[in-house]
Amino acid sequence: MVNKLGKKIIIPLPKGLFFCIVWVDSKLSNLKIVVSDDGLSIKMRSKVPKPDTVAELLSHCTWAADEENVVTQHVDEEITRLKDSLKSNGDDEWTDAEIFSLDQEVIRTFTDRKGQPTGGIGFNSDKDGRQIIAFFVKTSEAHQSRPMAGTFKNTNNSSSSNNNNNNNTNNNHDATGMDVGGDEVSTESFEETVDDIRAHMDERFTTIGQQQHEMANQLSNMMNMMNNINGFMMQAKREHEQQQAVQQQQFYSPTNGATPDNTFSS
Repeated sequence: MVNKLGKKIIIPLPKGLFFCIVWVDSKLSNLKIVVSDDGLSIKMRSKVPKPDTVAELLSHCTWAADEENVVTQHVDEEITRLKDSLKSNGDDEWTDAEIFSLDQEVIRTFTDRKGQPTGGIGFNSDKDGRQIIAFFVKTSEAHQSRPMAGTFKNTNNSSSSNNNNNNNTNNNHDATGMDVGGDEVSTESFEETVDDIRAHMDERFTTIGQQQHEMANQLSNMMNMMNNINGFMMQAKREHEQQQAVQQQQFYSPTNGATPDNTFSS
């Protein structure tokens, strides 16, 4: 968060907003400004140069086209080695440099000055030709959004002709003069994210309800099983008691109709 002219200026604002101004010397087509995946830093990605040939790299040298030149040969070998170490699919390589870090998590896209997600980044050129990038980010206490790279938008009408290569000219300005996207601004991605979260939560609640219903059924089945076991044990106990009563009655009952003799003979 150290501010320095010609480097960057970061201003904390009310309602969880941060406004950032960054000076860069590179062409905007070679840069990307992104919010980190964890939402705790803003990064600048720079495209790694990949010259096609030695002649392209050393075009300012009169001997660059001489394949027998010892310098040309060694540079060509080193270029080949370095390019082979990059991705084999031919995609552009990017290096990350942190612009600034945050103590609070921010939403994963850039906003306008009102804190609404737009993904837009304003840019301009100073009198020396240096590019000036400006953007807002907002804490994620009230918003959630997917990570996405910012889109450069020209805010200088007088210099728009000098930036046609970027194909990003847009003359819609807010009260600060910073481009916030105009007709291209959309919160669709933000709304879709909220809908996705709601749908996910509804699905989770439905799953939890089904699990609770299944647990209730299992508990009911276990109770029925316990009742059946208790009934079986009670029935077995009654049958056992009846058998004992029958045995006792048979033991004390007279046989063949004779009367039991309770007298003792002398």
